[in-house]
Amino acid sequence: MPFLWDTEPRAEERPPVWAAFATLGTQVERLVLANVAWAVVLVPAVVALAMPELPVAVRTLLILVSVVALAPATAVLYGLADEACRGRQVDVALARELAGELTRPALHTLAPLSVLFGSLIAGTLLLTPLLLSVTLLLSVTATYWGPLFLADPGQGWVPLARESARLALGRPEQTLRTWLACGVVALVGVISLAGIALVVPVLMALLHIHRHRHLTEEHLTEDRG
Repeated sequence: MPFLWDTEPRAEERPPVWAAFATLGTQVERLVLANVAWAVVLVPAVVALAMPELPVAVRTLLILVSVVALAPATAVLYGLADEACRGRQVDVALARELAGELTRPALHTLAPLSVLFGSLIAGTLLLTPLLLSVTLLLSVTATYWGPLFLADPGQGWVPLARESARLALGRPEQTLRTWLACGVVALVGVISLAGIALVVPVLMALLHIHRHRHLTEEHLTEDRG
């Protein structure tokens, strides 16, 4: 007779949104630490924004440090989340290995997309309807940026953005489910403040990766059929 834990569904057998939470539960301490390490990258920018009395040159340098480090840190976070989704244990050695592999590709591919997205978000302060619509659409396609980057770190940002849009438009309902789930997670993180540093980014990465894996499996099933 199987043990009780042998009869529970595995993360990959659950719907993608619930699978992300299940994966988080399997290594919650390690993934939270990974998230905290990612959040440390934002500290220089936070210091620059919180201390206007600092010289402009110093504040600019601090912000640039965060901006440059954000893409590689995000790539490593997604890499760790991907390994967790595959049932593998994440640790410091794995993070170092991923950092060595993904830092340069992330600066080449993810950094331009991040700058574009950040610029659009800043531009939405103008409340231009067209700009708001473009920003929202880009945020939906961003669901697949991380997973597609991991699949081919050497690709350019334009092909990655194009493939992300194709996936989002090809499976709009499923993509929107994950997008809305990420929105709720982000909102809770903003309200709680500590959530951003502790778990929100890594949970969003898990949501993105599980959705992409689910779509990939669907495509394979359709091809076999």
